[in-house]
Amino acid sequence: MLLKLLKAAFARRAPQAAAITASPASAPPASPTPTPTPAAAPISNLDLLSRLASLASGQPLQVTGKEAPSDAAAGAARTELPIETIVAHAAALRRDALDAESEARVASLVPAFADAARAAQGLNVFLFHVDMPAGAAIDYVDAKLVPQHFDYLDILRRCIGRVRSHCPDATVFLATAQGARHRALAAPGVKVVELPLDPTRPMYERACALLAYLRSPAFTRDTVFLDADALVNRPLEAVFDLGFDIGLTYRDGPRLMPANEGVMFLAARRPQAVRRFFERRLATYDAVAADAFIGGYYGDVKRWRGGQLSLNAMVHAAQPFSPYAPSAVAGAELRFLPCDTFNFSGGEGEAASSLDRLDERFVVHFKGLRKYAFAFAAKAERTQGAAH
Repeated sequence: MLLKLLKAAFARRAPQAAAITASPASAPPASPTPTPTPAAAPISNLDLLSRLASLASGQPLQVTGKEAPSDAAAGAARTELPIETIVAHAAALRRDALDAESEARVASLVPAFADAARAAQGLNVFLFHVDMPAGAAIDYVDAKLVPQHFDYLDILRRCIGRVRSHCPDATVFLATAQGARHRALAAPGVKVVELPLDPTRPMYERACALLAYLRSPAFTRDTVFLDADALVNRPLEAVFDLGFDIGLTYRDGPRLMPANEGVMFLAARRPQAVRRFFERRLATYDAVAADAFIGGYYGDVKRWRGGQLSLNAMVHAAQPFSPYAPSAVAGAELRFLPCDTFNFSGGEGEAASSLDRLDERFVVHFKGLRKYAFAFAAKAERTQGAAH
């Protein structure tokens, strides 16, 4: 099963290749090692943005030095603690039961997903987006972002379009705030689920919305959770043939939380196991958000960082992660899938040299500075349209 999946992934076929047929494998191989680029030819930010903009647009683009944005911090530099220190502290806060506020919050969101549920044959894809208040900026010690620099409506259109292209039978559930802004994205197979969200704490609201979805009748199909800036790059259905309750992508890097929340595979074969894992994740989120040490280091993690941190707290005891091997966590069977193959962003410990083989990546994630590639793609498309 696994050997055929990986063989297909690395066959350098086009993204529209035929569906992968899997069969059992007795000894799962280690994480695939891409062919290295010589050390003398490092990947620059310009090359990174150019290649990602080309992927987003579907045409060759070249970002110039004059156009490329900086990745400068919004505020003064602060001393970072080792990620392992932060995650280990959070892991000691793991909880099994939701507090009353979170339990009530999740229960209030379930009916909206129940109303959006429908019979379907393909995957479900869960997306979440809420616009933060005007002028809001993420200025954490290890995460810096100005959301208003990016056109998330355009990003969501591209994300949904890639899902429809590579997983045409999928149903997309876009969980978002109430109002007309995102209703234009609704289409056959695309459910815009409007929720009364608090835009000042988007990561906490996302964790609540995901659990509400998992508790609703909508969670009857294998589900891929995607960040809005994660573009599907190959058919995803065969990933579930690996056999798991939850597939988590992970990466290595001294400044990175190992498990990445931006791409998660949630199988419907044992829905109660998946629900229980994410109930405990949200309960741990509550504990992490109330912790004085975490609050002193990050501030309000219900605004940012808390989703990633609570997920890593849940799986901390499973480290070091063994690629593809089953691991039991909170009653669920997990498999840890290398970001290099299943949640690729380039750089940040993920084999940046593989940018010349983007067609082999199941999902390409435009994290941080990489989101500027969407703006360059849109600019090129406007210019091309004006020329015609």
